[in-house]
Amino acid sequence: MLPPKFPMALRIPSIRYTSWDMCFIFNSKIKLKRTSGNNSAILLTFAVMQSQQFSDEFNQPTAVDLLYFEQLLPGRCLSERAQLEAYSHDHTEDLIFYPGLVLLPNSTEEVSKIMQYCNAQKIAVTAAGARTGLSGGCLPIHGGVLLSTEKLNRIIDIDVNEVLNAIRVYDQLQSFDPKSSKSFLNAHEILMKGLVSDNGKYRKRGVGIMAGDRIAHMAPPAANVPHLMNDLFEYLKTSKEISLIKSCVFHYEMEFIHPFIDGNGRMGRLWQTLILMKEYPVFEFIPFENIIHKTQSEYYHTLSQSDKSGSSTPFIEYMLGVVNDSLHTMLDLKSRVMSTEDRLAYFSEICDAEFSRKDYMSVFKEISSATASRDLKQGVQLGLFEKEGDKTKTIYRIIR
Repeated sequence: MLPPKFPMALRIPSIRYTSWDMCFIFNSKIKLKRTSGNNSAILLTFAVMQSQQFSDEFNQPTAVDLLYFEQLLPGRCLSERAQLEAYSHDHTEDLIFYPGLVLLPNSTEEVSKIMQYCNAQKIAVTAAGARTGLSGGCLPIHGGVLLSTEKLNRIIDIDVNEVLNAIRVYDQLQSFDPKSSKSFLNAHEILMKGLVSDNGKYRKRGVGIMAGDRIAHMAPPAANVPHLMNDLFEYLKTSKEISLIKSCVFHYEMEFIHPFIDGNGRMGRLWQTLILMKEYPVFEFIPFENIIHKTQSEYYHTLSQSDKSGSSTPFIEYMLGVVNDSLHTMLDLKSRVMSTEDRLAYFSEICDAEFSRKDYMSVFKEISSATASRDLKQGVQLGLFEKEGDKTKTIYRIIR
């Protein structure tokens, strides 16, 4: 049952304060008055701050609402101004909107109760995830409640198509031409198959990035996308800049053009890898995605900086740092002492044909012939290889 609306002055006998205090919640000032005796009470009076102008269409949370949500979500109802600050912005430049409360449900049942309550009390609710977007879509422009999904982090279901599509694309990486728009569209068709209806095709409608009720950035009109992308591929073909720089410029400019309705970020990262690996094959094995995922906040921030300044320099500097960190990560892995299991697993991945002990040792140059023999014997016992012949004429085959 929803609690009834209380008047602005409340007596709450269950809470005891020993001194005057002042705190800020819901953009309102709450004055806490000390009272004596065991059955102490608090007199709360509100003076609404005018730092943000809210629509009369919605109510702002009151102390009664705070009490309800603190009971519903123990320890997961944020009301201190310092706490609210972190949820007042995303990576959209210069846009800050404080919520009245931040709620952290950890189940769909709690989400349902929050929405029921706020609907009954006419309190605006803004849903937010990691707040890394550039659209301003998760900003609480009406104040009210910000419902954060950060605690809803249990995987219940995985879109298998998305995983399988990514595997198919990376399996065919060598077949794509980084300077071909046709190859680019073909990769998007595979990557987004079953996820969007227009996979492999440039968007046919405009895309606007919203910040509250205004447009913060408008991507180029859909009619211009084929022409702009052709210019970008022409840049790859004719530019004299080194591939490291060209790959970063392509990544940023593609994100700015936003040629697809969905999958732009994935395609940007995929194509940068492809541009680099065609000149430096080692980049096929460099974990770009891992580094970007760990620095996701900086990734979106530098995209925003470049957009705002009209220059891709901030993003190029960021991506060069990612490349540098990725190379260090790979070198650390190369210097690691591999176990028998590590060597067998790695060799099973890279070998497709039959092979000899000599072939095995050509991959792991640091091991002795005796170690190689022990590895291969264990591989046969584990069912990874089948063995044919004896002594110097022994041949092994991978079991798929």
